[in-house]
Amino acid sequence: MVTGFDLVREQVRVAQGEPLGYTQADIVQLGHAIECRLYAEDAEHDFRPSTGDILCWRPPSGSGVRVDAGVREGQAVTAAFDPMIAKIICHGNTRAQAIERSILALEQSVLLGLTTNARYLTRVLRHAEFRAGQADTGMLARCADELRESLTPDDIDLVLASAVLADRELLRAVHSIPAMHAAMGPWRN
Repeated sequence: MVTGFDLVREQVRVAQGEPLGYTQADIVQLGHAIECRLYAEDAEHDFRPSTGDILCWRPPSGSGVRVDAGVREGQAVTAAFDPMIAKIICHGNTRAQAIERSILALEQSVLLGLTTNARYLTRVLRHAEFRAGQADTGMLARCADELRESLTPDDIDLVLASAVLADRELLRAVHSIPAMHAAMGPWRN
């Protein structure tokens, strides 16, 4: 995302005995990129893997956003495989822009059927230490309490509103069953 070169492809070519098609002087870095690894895991419970079927998967898109994923709707995610769902890579002219695009991409990602680490990743991206470029390998342990999810009143309102809407849809479906039976007439059996 910052050099325009596919480094993995180049590694494979070199491993096959082919020479590099360019020199270090040919490589120009432009901007910043951040890769977020979306996993089927529960960050609030020691990153326990989450298993189940992918009911809906809508990856993010937009300027500076690339998604490398090998999953599809209806696919089962089991404990027998790595729980990575996708790599969400965001590029920006500045580090701050790459961070903001990453947050937006994670928030726009829709994956139903599994618990993911998306909200945890957004908390890491919003953390002052990460934003300042001071994150190191000890940051997650050092900042564990700060990165733990805490529901805000808005989150609770959203959950309650979703439950009410789901309940209304369920009630509509239940109430429509007698009407469906009547409309089906002799074909209902």
